[in-house]
Amino acid sequence: MRKIKFRAWDKQNKNMIKSYAHGGANGRLYTIEGNDPIGELELMQYTGLKDKNRNEIYEGDVLAAEGYSNLIVAFDRGGFRYYHRGDEICDSHSLYDVCEGYEVIGNIYENPELLEDSL
Repeated sequence: MRKIKFRAWDKQNKNMIKSYAHGGANGRLYTIEGNDPIGELELMQYTGLKDKNRNEIYEGDVLAAEGYSNLIVAFDRGGFRYYHRGDEICDSHSLYDVCEGYEVIGNIYENPELLEDSL
């Protein structure tokens, strides 16, 4: 069974948060390292898969594989899939088919230039 975990993009502070905790009754999230509340978040779920370098693959990651680049990971139709930025999500392909050959080269938040190359 795969481990359920998330990372989050803090839109206000423009940084990736890999560890965070729920703040109780007020519903705010806080970093584990400190008590400062986190701004507006974009959550990304771990796919349960790792790339060829053993890096965890999350929603929003940008992948490269032999003959392909700038493949974006998304959750669609009950599973994790990848698609080219210019494609509609309905043209996506299952991430589980050939994930051993993938390499995480960035993500859609920290590396927006990867999206420009794929249009």
